[in-house]
Amino acid sequence: TEILNGSFDAIWLLNNDAIADPGCLSALVRCLDEGDRIGAVGSVLYDSKRPELDHIGSGINTLTFRTKPLSSVAEIERTHYAWITAASALYHVAALRDVGVFDDAFFMYWEDADLALRMKNAGYRITASTKARVAHTAGTSSDNIPVQRYLWHFRSQRHWNKKHHRWPRLANLILPIRYMAKAMLDFDFSRAKALLRSAVK
Repeated sequence: TEILNGSFDAIWLLNNDAIADPGCLSALVRCLDEGDRIGAVGSVLYDSKRPELDHIGSGINTLTFRTKPLSSVAEIERTHYAWITAASALYHVAALRDVGVFDDAFFMYWEDADLALRMKNAGYRITASTKARVAHTAGTSSDNIPVQRYLWHFRSQRHWNKKHHRWPRLANLILPIRYMAKAMLDFDFSRAKALLRSAVK
């Protein structure tokens, strides 16, 4: 948190496997400066080989636990349980001083979802600029460890449920069943075994 003591107004997070298009940062800064109470601005993340995966962030249905990518600024702003992807995001330092930075209990996944919701609950807006475009292929940081990635997702979503779900205990009873069902449907017994070991810890 020492970085928040600096004299700058914003912090840009950019993944080391992401490549920003020319003008990306300028577009993010303009968007941050244009509105009131904007806590963070996201980018359009695109994969030139898989355009169907282009997105700004994600959202979750807390009843079905289904997450889905969101590709419009309106969806990000009007959906309470929605967040921008921190692979490229500009955060207002004043908002970070107010609500805090990333929760260290998360690893690799869901930390951006947690921070976005904390900002929303504190009265800040989460938005995005469609002019800020970043090339990013999801999963490249963990492609060679798919079982561990699955566990990181599970553990981080479980922690998010504890913090934000309206029925955290019920949610975390259902969550391992949902993850286990997905692993079994994929006939991925390595994931299933690892999840079983993790769920009983």
